[in-house]
This record gives sequence, structure tokens and C-alpha cells, in this order.
Amino acid sequence: MFGIGFLELVLIAVVALVVLGPQKLPGLMQQLGRYFLQLRRISAEVRESLDHVLHEAQADLEVEADKKSQAKSSTLAAQQDSRTMSPPSPAADKTP
Repeated sequence: MFGIGFLELVLIAVVALVVLGPQKLPGLMQQLGRYFLQLRRISAEVRESLDHVLHEAQADLEVEADKKSQAKSSTLAAQQDSRTMSPPSPAADKTP
């Protein structure tokens, strides 16, 4: 947990108990607990909204890629059709 070991946590608790006193410490811990809970909720909401935006962007990119590939394939098909439908060139008729 943040690179803090058990002994460091005990030391922090003892210092907080000495500085704040036994009467204020439980209220402060409850307030800190509420703040951390609120922070977790906010971070979950931010993460969820970012995931939603990323999924939308990915879907848009996939749609654009499909459109480009369809346009490219239709262009290639049109080029092949024009080659097969064009009359033979006069140079091809001349044999030496």
C-alpha cells in the first residue's frame, strides 16, 4: 500500500493519537474514510466515462476503415470492369 509498511502505519497512528487526542481521532478517521470513498467513486466515474469515450472513438474508427475499404474495393472493381469492357487497341491487331 503506497510502499508503507506495517511499522510505518503504526508510527503514523501513534503520532496522530498523540497530536489529535483520543477524542478527535475517531471523528477524523470517519471523515477521512468518507473522503476516500468519495474519491474512489469519482475515480470510477472518470474511468467509466473515459472507457465510454474510447469505445465510441474505436467504433468510429472501425466504421471509417470499413468505408475506406469498401470504397477501395469498389474502385478496384470499377477499374477491372473498365479494362475488360474496353475494345482492344489497334496496335494489338497489327501482327508483323
